[in-house]
Amino acid sequence: MPPISRAEYESLSVKEKAEVRVASRGLAVQLISAIGVFLSLVFTVASLIYTARTWDTTREGQITDRYTKAVEQLGSSKRTVRLGAIYALERIARDSSKDQRTIIDVLAAYIRERDPKTSPKRISPEKTPDVDIQAALTVLSKIRPRDAEDGWLNLADTRLAGADIAAADLRSADFRESDLRNAVASRAFLENVNFSGANLGVALLDGAILRMCRCKGAIFTGAKAPNGDFSHADLREAKLREIDAPGIVLRSATLVTADAAEAVLVKGDLSSIKAGKADLREANLSQAVLHNADLRDANLRRAWLFKAQVNHADLSGADLQNANLDQASLVGARMIGANLAGSILAADMRNADLRQADLRGAYLNGANLTGADLRGADLRGAVGLPPRGDLEQLAQVDGRTQW
Repeated sequence: MPPISRAEYESLSVKEKAEVRVASRGLAVQLISAIGVFLSLVFTVASLIYTARTWDTTREGQITDRYTKAVEQLGSSKRTVRLGAIYALERIARDSSKDQRTIIDVLAAYIRERDPKTSPKRISPEKTPDVDIQAALTVLSKIRPRDAEDGWLNLADTRLAGADIAAADLRSADFRESDLRNAVASRAFLENVNFSGANLGVALLDGAILRMCRCKGAIFTGAKAPNGDFSHADLREAKLREIDAPGIVLRSATLVTADAAEAVLVKGDLSSIKAGKADLREANLSQAVLHNADLRDANLRRAWLFKAQVNHADLSGADLQNANLDQASLVGARMIGANLAGSILAADMRNADLRQADLRGAYLNGANLTGADLRGADLRGAVGLPPRGDLEQLAQVDGRTQW
């Protein structure tokens, strides 16, 4: 009802005035009701806020109590109590993201203190870690922060021989100088991990991802790493002797002065590796891809490179004595001063640079030397060379080439 003036009200009949008064009282009631609803809503919201804050405070107190109790139990002499504490910390880490970092540090310190690498206790590499150590390691792999920074997990100088980290996500963790002999790391995510000086001898690394790992001086002797991914890894001075790794990916990895003698790298991807002065004696590189590899001064004596793809690789100064390069492709390879004496070179060496190469006694039946540079090369006693006149038409030779 629209408002009326005093004059209009006075002009109304008694009945009409009564109706106006009734209508006014209705509006007042409605206004009071609306104010009441509003105040009730404000009170409800305030109550909810207070309840939420109270609940948060209570929850924080409960988490603190749980955390304090769990940490105390880690020092128990009873293994079952320690195990319960480890799993309690896992639950807290899941319930409270802000406590995750602290819990990671606590569990890492627990492993370091209970089983340091320098402990006088002697353990064979076949023995697995104590149950509580393994449990802590497993929990740590499950609560890795999404935004974990480099070195988020410090397990340097620990003894974890025989540990099971299969399929674990431990990217960017720190395992420097740790003992991981005989560890099971199948399909583990170990990208950018620091394994410098660590011992992973006889470890199981099948399908593991170790891209960009820092493995300088690390030991992988006898490890099994079929289809492992070590691309861009730093393996300088690493011990890879007798590693069994068919299908391994070492693309753009650094193996300068590494020891990979007798390694099995069949069908591996070693393209663009930097392996100057590496020891690859008797290594099996059959059908491996070594495009653009840097193998200067590497030791490849008696290495097996059957059907290997070594196009545009640099083998200058490399020792390939008695190596088997049967059906290999060395198109555009640089082999200045390489020692190929006694090797089997029934290979595609079109446009290969063999200046000053030692090919004495090399087996060259079926070799394609079209466009090869043989200036200054020593071909004495080589088997299967085309007649000199034909070779002079096929390849580059000069007065220093020895026949």
